[in-house]
Amino acid sequence: MAETIPTELRAWYFSGFFEDEMERAAQDLINFLVSKYGNPIGCGTTRMVFESKNNVIKVPINDAGISSNDWEGSCSHEIYAKTKGIWLDNGLVIVVQEKLDLDFKFEKNNIIKDDSSFKYPDWVNGIDCQQVGFDKNGNLKAYDYG
Repeated sequence: MAETIPTELRAWYFSGFFEDEMERAAQDLINFLVSKYGNPIGCGTTRMVFESKNNVIKVPINDAGISSNDWEGSCSHEIYAKTKGIWLDNGLVIVVQEKLDLDFKFEKNNIIKDDSSFKYPDWVNGIDCQQVGFDKNGNLKAYDYG
């Protein structure tokens, strides 16, 4: 792993690109995003996530992350968070997605005092780990479907 990845991020960073150029491109992109937005807000097995004012930015950390972003960046449906896939010249694919409220504080602009009483629609069961949140209009949407 290149020394350019900040020390605090190394535990989150899983090398796994087949091509060294892709590895370097991902490291450069991550370094840029850290300088612009600070440390990522999360990291899964294939992608690292940064937060801007209105969006999250999903960056692949291995080849599987490129595939996830390629799929997620190509999807459009009313149950999915608004997403834009960006295919970079270096082969990386990043996803810029609207931020959702994951605290379940509102649903159709009504306050939910106890989220255990909230009845999720059936489609939520088809989303990996039921990763859903509310958009700014109070609509329930999936945010991780790549």
